Amino acid sequence: MTCHTSTSGVPPATAVRVSLAAGPDAPGRAREALTALASSLHERERNALLLVASELVTNSVRHSGARRGEALELILSTEPARVRLAVQDPGSGFDPPSAAGARERIGGWGLALVAELVDRWWVEPGPPKQVVCELDR
Repeated sequence: MTCHTSTSGVPPATAVRVSLAAGPDAPGRAREALTALASSLHERERNALLLVASELVTNSVRHSGARRGEALELILSTEPARVRLAVQDPGSGFDPPSAAGARERIGGWGLALVAELVDRWWVEPGPPKQVVCELDR
């Protein structure tokens, strides 16, 4: 039996994994899943993670090579010191774009936005590939 206690007012550690079918409605389903878990998140965390999850799932649908209906995984874990969000897809990975030359681009700002909203993020190559983001509490 697992017992979670917290005497500091910080929620105990939790982890949730949600499977999403790749397709145009996957980002919305990711936001719905996070909204359902909102009680374990502070407002700042919830707002940032809704946008980050939407961007990362959109990127998975567009760029991972996932076929429509193929499984994507949204993984949320909370600990007293941090919140971690990961999106896993069948892709092999990518090198994060540099900020150099960003002003000349049209589009492609999603990962720059992710970087502004989280404390750190990285790519774990695959397949399956996983993009992981963390927010400090």
